Amino acid sequence: MKKVLYILIAICALSNLSAQNNNGSKSKEVQDKFTIYTSDKSITTLIFDDELKSGIPGNKNYVFTFSRGNATSMAQLAGFPGADSNLSVITMNGNIYDFKVSYKKNPIRTTYFINDSLAIGNLNGEIINKKEVARKALEIEKALEEEVTLSEPVSIGDYELETVEYSGRNKKSDTLSELYNADKEEYIRKYASNEISLPPFYRRKFVSKNGVYLQLKNYKYNMNELYFTFIIDNENGLDYDVRSLDFYMVSRNKKKSTSSQKILLKPMYVHSKPSRVEGRTKATFVYVFDKFSIAKDKSIFIELLEHKGERNLTLTLDVNTINDPN
Repeated sequence: MKKVLYILIAICALSNLSAQNNNGSKSKEVQDKFTIYTSDKSITTLIFDDELKSGIPGNKNYVFTFSRGNATSMAQLAGFPGADSNLSVITMNGNIYDFKVSYKKNPIRTTYFINDSLAIGNLNGEIINKKEVARKALEIEKALEEEVTLSEPVSIGDYELETVEYSGRNKKSDTLSELYNADKEEYIRKYASNEISLPPFYRRKFVSKNGVYLQLKNYKYNMNELYFTFIIDNENGLDYDVRSLDFYMVSRNKKKSTSSQKILLKPMYVHSKPSRVEGRTKATFVYVFDKFSIAKDKSIFIELLEHKGERNLTLTLDVNTINDPN
């Protein structure tokens, strides 16, 4: 009788150990967020927080695809039996991702939501997290709308505001005006610096030549100034040396398609303009102008010229864009 009891206990112990091992192997796939499992029997879908720019798997038995003709944040991954590999992905905001990919005959998950927090770096420096930026902006807006008296300096992004007592309701406007009036140059510098890290507003306003892109990332009207934020994206291996980037107001001849007048516009401040954009990198910078508008028969030409090269670009902004900043 004792022998039978010992045998039953041993069988139960082995069963529990086997169940724990099976559960552990299943939970490992779910918990390991940096490993993406895929198969040749189904498509694995990856959905990023920002639109995709490029993606390359490290092994031939994995295929990564997305619609390159249209702006999209969704991609598909398929795998075939073989060794594990890696998948490198870059999104339009510059975030860089590097995942482990592994073939699994019947993966538990076929859809992965890739948050900005999974990025390992950014082409321009600091990782961009859209959700975190939006959360902080909302917190700041709520804090400024509260009808309280400030007793300590308050930070708004890069801005540090002096102690101010409020009696009116529009405290956000009053606060920014105090900083602007106290040191206009410093205010503009800090505002322009803050624009560098924000996600792009425009996606389709760009020109390209031989793998070099000039993109209008954002355009804002703040206080009495216009802020133009640009990206130079050099997808070539050859460095791009910047000779100049100039703004021109151009009048159109009503009877001809050629320009009849070209006036150079001088910025009041330029922030982080690069002298060189190394191969396969990008640079973001800001041009600041005193407020202006243009008539229907005019447009703005932005000319980017390469030093000792012919990869010159001209980006045209029409009246609707210039007179309606975001």
